[in-house]
Amino acid sequence: MRTRKHTPARSSVSLRADTRAVSPVIGAVFLLAIAVLSIGVFQTTAIPALNSQVEFEHSQEVQSDVVGLAATADRVADGGRAQRTTVSLGLRYPTRLFFVNPPPVSGTLRTTEAGTVALENVRAAGETGDYWNGTTRTVQTRAVVYAPDYNEYGAAPTTVFEPWVVYDIAGDRSLARTATDLVDGRRISLVALDGRFSRSAPGRVSVSVSPASAPVETVTVANGTDPVTLTVPTRLRNDTWAELLADELDRAGAEDDRYVTAFSCEREPPSPCGNLTLTLERGTYELALGEVAVGDHASEPSAAYLTDSDGNASSVLETGRQRLAVAARDRFDNPVSGVSVTAAVTEGPGTVRPVSPVTDGDGRAAFVYDAPDDVEETQSVTVTAQFGAGDARRTATFDLRLVDRGAGTTEPGGDEPDPGAGGGNESTSAAAVSTVGGTVDSSNVGGQGRGREVSFALRADRSVTVTGISVATRNDLAGRQYVDRDTTVGGSVPSTTVSGQFSVAIRDISGSGDLGVSEFVDPTSDGADLVVTVEFADGSSRTIGIG
Repeated sequence: MRTRKHTPARSSVSLRADTRAVSPVIGAVFLLAIAVLSIGVFQTTAIPALNSQVEFEHSQEVQSDVVGLAATADRVADGGRAQRTTVSLGLRYPTRLFFVNPPPVSGTLRTTEAGTVALENVRAAGETGDYWNGTTRTVQTRAVVYAPDYNEYGAAPTTVFEPWVVYDIAGDRSLARTATDLVDGRRISLVALDGRFSRSAPGRVSVSVSPASAPVETVTVANGTDPVTLTVPTRLRNDTWAELLADELDRAGAEDDRYVTAFSCEREPPSPCGNLTLTLERGTYELALGEVAVGDHASEPSAAYLTDSDGNASSVLETGRQRLAVAARDRFDNPVSGVSVTAAVTEGPGTVRPVSPVTDGDGRAAFVYDAPDDVEETQSVTVTAQFGAGDARRTATFDLRLVDRGAGTTEPGGDEPDPGAGGGNESTSAAAVSTVGGTVDSSNVGGQGRGREVSFALRADRSVTVTGISVATRNDLAGRQYVDRDTTVGGSVPSTTVSGQFSVAIRDISGSGDLGVSEFVDPTSDGADLVVTVEFADGSSRTIGIG
């Protein structure tokens, strides 16, 4: 009989070994589950937080880019040449191994529909006064808006570039990113925005800014019967405007360097302002207007008015001739080229012939008045230039004096001969400067203890540096003193360099009573109540009579 071997111990050992082999597998599965769970938690909590930080940093970047766009617009307005800049509209999230990011963010940069800017009660001297005659003048302007579209940063603001300030809007809160240059002392600045632009992208885009009416030129203006008011469209809140205008606001009219007496908004906070209206003190201001285009499809401003730029109030000898120049300007007071101008003698003898009857890049057209060979006595001649329909604002008038050789040649305003022009040396700065128009403005200077100011326009055929102004009072004004209190040349305190047409604002002639002066006269005549001497860096000087 075969005996069966009993091996229970061996079977028991084999079973225990198989049980131990399962433990590492279970541990690996458990660790994998923990890893997947951790990744899931990180994906749903940490990744959104990290992406929110990335979006916040991009928001700060794009706000700086919009401020840079505004600075580019200012440079184009000042220089008259197109420029480009870039704005970061969106972003791509950084790559993160094992984690999933949302798709790239694409914000939108666009121009808005046009709003209306209104200037009321604004008057200017000379031919410019045919346009700036107190009638309400309006211009259209747009704004540029950047709207973000982030996945996580829900409190991101919308950034707005209006011609006078850049600011952020988030809900019912607003924050100015720049100061405002709408009013700075006696300077009113407005560079309107035109053009069409709308882009959405996950990265940087190029934005073109081109001159529509630039470079900016200034015009000396004053209030009419009522104070000057300026109304602009804005989404900024009333309380934010109060902060921006704090350095310009002078409700009592007692501060010498603040001229905004009041401001108001169409709507109260927390609503946007809607339309902001500034009221200015009575007096003279430098008005600087212009227009730039953001993107494409900008309209080209047409000629709005014609002004004399050279030759008015001149004396012409018999057989002599006089160059007469006009300038065509748009509603922003900037030159317009390609305008056909005609001119003719409308009173008195003599003829006019064209030299360049179509305005050039500086907006100028030129003619020559030819005097007859012989006249019996000194007499007045009127030459009228015009374009288009020839209404008052599209017409410039030259008042000339045709002189018999035996009757003398002194010209009102001190042009010929000029006792202060450096002895007839045509290379001097004084010889390069002439009066513009035939009228002079006089008005009260706002502020306690202030007197009167006198303003008029001059033109420099080339760049000249004015170092000082002196004033002598005569006749009924002999007892009224001239005290230099912010007298300006071209909007700046001498010493200053100017060219082309520029304004002179003399502040102050003591006393509050009307000066009774309104025009240029011969500085050596009895009718000269004020004799103004303009001094130049080359040592020459120009003497101007006002009566």
